[in-house]
Amino acid sequence: MWSVVFMVLCAFCVGCSGASSPGPTAGGDGGSGSASSSSGGGSCLAVGIDCTNARDACCSGLCDQPTTTTGPAVCAAPCTTGADCNSGCCASLQNTAQMACSPIGFCANTCHSGGGACAASTDCCLNYECVTTNGGTCAATCTSDSQCQSGCCAPLSTGGSVCSAVQFCQ
Repeated sequence: MWSVVFMVLCAFCVGCSGASSPGPTAGGDGGSGSASSSSGGGSCLAVGIDCTNARDACCSGLCDQPTTTTGPAVCAAPCTTGADCNSGCCASLQNTAQMACSPIGFCANTCHSGGGACAASTDCCLNYECVTTNGGTCAATCTSDSQCQSGCCAPLSTGGSVCSAVQFCQ
């Protein structure tokens, strides 16, 4: 019974004992990527961990997703401005007035648009995808050639299409 009570209490604290401090991860602006233990015998999920099936288990108390993603919910570090986050991006969460540190692509002032360098699509602005053909470049999403200055809306192997150089449509 005490471990259940501790996990519920842990979900409402800013950080659990033994939790990693926020830092950049592949998923965005999170922590170490694992559950964190506490001297009380329970554990809670660190920032950046998928919490879709354990919404009350985050050490930070926030389990949600930024408004521009369709991926799983993750434990998030609370913030009030971009200065609170390693990525510089403090984004609104779905279904709540709370804000959390997020990958750079979730904030208009930090995301990369057409031609911007990227490692993942979470680095790109809304309606842009990271295309890794020649390094990593954010390209505008499209559904027809007429939406692109080049006249070329090329399909991606992962699904969807982006505005591309003409040679990708020949």
